Amino acid sequence: MKKIGITGNMGSGKTTVARIFEQLGVPVYSSDERAKQLMVENTTIINGLTQLLGEEAYTADGLLNRAFISSKIFNNIELLNGVNAIVHPIVFADFDTWLEAHQSEPYILKEAAIMFESDSLSLLHQMPFV
Repeated sequence: MKKIGITGNMGSGKTTVARIFEQLGVPVYSSDERAKQLMVENTTIINGLTQLLGEEAYTADGLLNRAFISSKIFNNIELLNGVNAIVHPIVFADFDTWLEAHQSEPYILKEAAIMFESDSLSLLHQMPFV
């Protein structure tokens, strides 16, 4: 199976390209969407973010407090790296599980905004840019 990446800045068309391929029947793993989902479902991430950033990382109803987290990590590279160290390994493992379910496909696409920064590039065969 070929693993092909889609990356680019916000508003560059990653999601549009991914949706076109999905309509053509090509499996697409959206790293950003899965990360958002895992951040409110995965207890390892929830516990890690709460320990790193405090209870305010999540709202009373269990949603991610994006404004709070953004304010904490915006100018703090140590906290940003800490958040990435908690979230990225879980998303990578989730991608591996997803790949197993799609192993019979000739190729898949992985959409991610920070493909270079997270080293997702090393997991792929091809890297087109949007």
